[in-house]
Amino acid sequence: MSKAVKMKTPTSRTDGGFTLIELMLVVAILAMTAAVVAPRIGGTLPSRRLRAGADEVAGMAAAARSEARLKRIEVEVVYDFDANAIILQGPAATVDEDGNTVYDAEEREDLLTRKMPEGTKIARVYYGQTGIATSGTTAAAFKPSGAVGEHMVVIENEQGDTLSVFVPALTGAATVVEEGASYGEVRSSRRLM
Repeated sequence: MSKAVKMKTPTSRTDGGFTLIELMLVVAILAMTAAVVAPRIGGTLPSRRLRAGADEVAGMAAAARSEARLKRIEVEVVYDFDANAIILQGPAATVDEDGNTVYDAEEREDLLTRKMPEGTKIARVYYGQTGIATSGTTAAAFKPSGAVGEHMVVIENEQGDTLSVFVPALTGAATVVEEGASYGEVRSSRRLM
């Protein structure tokens, strides 16, 4: 008859704790991971906010163009430097006795308001080759055809980096342009991203 052999198994921990060496190893791994990842996150956040600000401006221009064409009315994008916001304004709408919508071009109403993302601001707005706005409020009117007074909005973050949104006169289709490009450069070369 064969004899059964008993094997010894290591005893398991019953207290469920960790040794000091295990804890130190986990802390060391977390510290190394944080040292590698944190600078990358910190460096990309301002540039992401800057891009989000430019996208916000381009989105409001697209909304204004769409609203103007759809309703066959003049719609303005108001750039408010003091409130750091973009406001979409149109003529005040009322309904006549026949149930038709009537627009009063003399009276304006806010259709949509967007604040710029945290850490970004509207730095300046260029109009044509002669005008520049840097404070208060300024507006660009979108016609029912979709055309608009050509302009470029410069967005700036806390580090002083900039991105611009160019809105051409004929189409009114806003585009984010390369970083640091001046209005004259954009107009002459139309180097778009």
